[in-house]
Amino acid sequence: MARLSAWLSIGSLLLVAFGAPAIEVLNGNWPGAGIRGRLTAESLLAGGAAKELEDELEKKAYLSETLRPRYNELMFLALGMTNSRVLVGKDDWLFAAARVGESQKLDPETLARTCSELARLSDWFEANGTHLIFEFIPRKQSLYSEKIPPRTPPFEPIYDELVAAMQKAELHVVDLGKVLDPAEGLFFLTNDDHWNHEGAYRSAQAVAQEIIALYPEGELPGKPLAAEIRRQPPYRFAGNLVDMLGFSKGGLMEERFTVERTPITAHVPDKPRVLAGSKRPAAITVLGTSFSAGFKTASLLIGLLQRPVENRSKAGLAGGYRMVDLCRELLLGERSFPKVLVWEFPEDFLFQSTSYFSQPVSSLVEVAPGFPYEAHPLPVKNRKLRRIRVSEENETGLSGTAVNGQSEITYTLEEPIPGDGSAILDFRLLISKATSVQVLWDTGKKTGSGGRHKRSLRNSNFPHEIIVPLKSTNGRPIHRIHIRPIDSIGRFQVSPPEVWER
Repeated sequence: MARLSAWLSIGSLLLVAFGAPAIEVLNGNWPGAGIRGRLTAESLLAGGAAKELEDELEKKAYLSETLRPRYNELMFLALGMTNSRVLVGKDDWLFAAARVGESQKLDPETLARTCSELARLSDWFEANGTHLIFEFIPRKQSLYSEKIPPRTPPFEPIYDELVAAMQKAELHVVDLGKVLDPAEGLFFLTNDDHWNHEGAYRSAQAVAQEIIALYPEGELPGKPLAAEIRRQPPYRFAGNLVDMLGFSKGGLMEERFTVERTPITAHVPDKPRVLAGSKRPAAITVLGTSFSAGFKTASLLIGLLQRPVENRSKAGLAGGYRMVDLCRELLLGERSFPKVLVWEFPEDFLFQSTSYFSQPVSSLVEVAPGFPYEAHPLPVKNRKLRRIRVSEENETGLSGTAVNGQSEITYTLEEPIPGDGSAILDFRLLISKATSVQVLWDTGKKTGSGGRHKRSLRNSNFPHEIIVPLKSTNGRPIHRIHIRPIDSIGRFQVSPPEVWER
């Protein structure tokens, strides 16, 4: 019997090792075809090609595409779930498991420090003629905790505590917990992490009222325009949490969790075009995340205020880096300050995503008092790469692969730059996976007297703007700068570094 079991195991192994690839080839679905153009010698040596092929196999293999959705559907019918990432609550409400029950991570000291830095940033904007309004969004489970499945740990909403901390720091925050009252309607998507269009519209109404209250005599900033709010035709929508369940596309199980969305947007009367917001600087500006980008906050404010609104909302990055993008233009004098800046972000940014949110804000608070700056290319004498495979390099920067946590780019400067904090290093970094970057600088000596700066990064299609105030421990001039994309074996792109000086 033992020998029979051994032969069965060997046969199963051979079937998987040779049979599965054969099925892929017979179905014309070799996953490597999708990455053929990226199979360079550098990517092969660095291990990037193997990782990409592995990802393509996992996502696009014929057997996975055919069998896994059926398996997930059977698992759901039998156990009520398909994986540990999604919780199926009452009335088929879906929740991201990682975000339920996490309120225990709240650190009052970190929260107070973050709110204090936000207040300093707000004061800087106020000193330059900008009213900064925080559109602070409660999480779905903070409003609809009764929909969380009973077998999960008890969830204790902390939204009110977070709002109180912001108000204590004298931040102008719109308390959407009072606006999005579950007793008055459905304001979040049941199958997604985001609010629905009704929730976005009600929140925009509350923000518009706050803006109008800033101008009691009725003269809102910006040129008046004619716009009207319209509800567009509804469509069926399967949210991100449904995708995570992994059902067959268009099948009965996916349809069970599919909901109807009715977009609400501003239009010019008698014209079909949606007013999505200006790409150029405007007196009223919206800075936000996927909540604003996907649910048209800028458009709604145009209709409610009858004024142009600049739309700087994007999905894919935490709110701190969105603010850095805007402040870079302000710090370099490339644009004027808006009269009103609406900064939207969800509540978990204040405690779950603090590194992505507060670290960039800390840099801004440190460099803002010295503006305006002038930007110049970093005066590089030579550059040394360590454990980095370069795939492309041109005037826009360097693309490559970090081999391990010891990868480093070292810039030796033609002439030293001040180490008293008056000089600012700036570069953009796009990374293929969540990681962190360290920037170090030294004064040419073998010991001490340098500095260190660390930033946590999310994988994204958008580059992170890294702003680093350069200050050596003894104030000596800086001779070398090191950039380390650490904690990662992955692809990255880095722009040519600049130095800002007053």
